[in-house]
Amino acid sequence: MTKIFGTLLDLVREGKPLVHHITNCVTVTDCANITLGIGASPVVISCAVDTISDADCCDWWYKQKHRSAF
Repeated sequence: MTKIFGTLLDLVREGKPLVHHITNCVTVTDCANITLGIGASPVVISCAVDTISDADCCDWWYKQKHRSAF
């Protein structure tokens, strides 16, 4: 189990994904810091309307980063 977790964590660090958090103002800093701690990039948006444009941006960013796969 520990070896699998370590392998998954290595994959996250290599990929450096954008992680969209849907959280509240009390836990937002903790969530962002945990995400940074595992090697990912947090995206936190407080307005529900912005989530659509945020998802489009993340999709574009992912496709740009992994062009050879598409």
